[in-house]
Amino acid sequence: ARDLIIEGAHAQLVLQNLHLQKANQALNKQENKKKNDRALLFAGRAQVLTSQEFRAKVAEQNAAREAAAAEKAKKADARLAKKNAMVLIEEEWARIKHDHEQAVKAWEIECQKLKDENVPKRSWPPKPRRARKPKLPTSFDVGEDDDDDVEDDD
Repeated sequence: ARDLIIEGAHAQLVLQNLHLQKANQALNKQENKKKNDRALLFAGRAQVLTSQEFRAKVAEQNAAREAAAAEKAKKADARLAKKNAMVLIEEEWARIKHDHEQAVKAWEIECQKLKDENVPKRSWPPKPRRARKPKLPTSFDVGEDDDDDVEDDD
């Protein structure tokens, strides 16, 4: 009988937890709702639509919107340039690996030939080393470029 009571209590706790999570999500969504920038023009007060102050606020918002769009386009261009650079780096890396494989095969053939001629191992050529994988230049770091440009604009 005691086990049934404990089981019922656990089930009730699970249901309460689910309900509270759902309520918290709804409240969080309601509190963090994105505000319309046009509603901010009036700031809860009546405005004369022909006044210079109102026109200045509208012009300021339009300028901010255009600046945000320009920044978005700039970031998209930077991402595209970085993606293209990564493609070139991957092609270069594939070429480096292929060249290294060819060099290792030639080295193995040379070593086999020297072995057949009974040449001591210390006289054999060293195994070819593979070059390091090329890295993306720091000029393509999107985060750093954006910060520098923001400082230059001020």
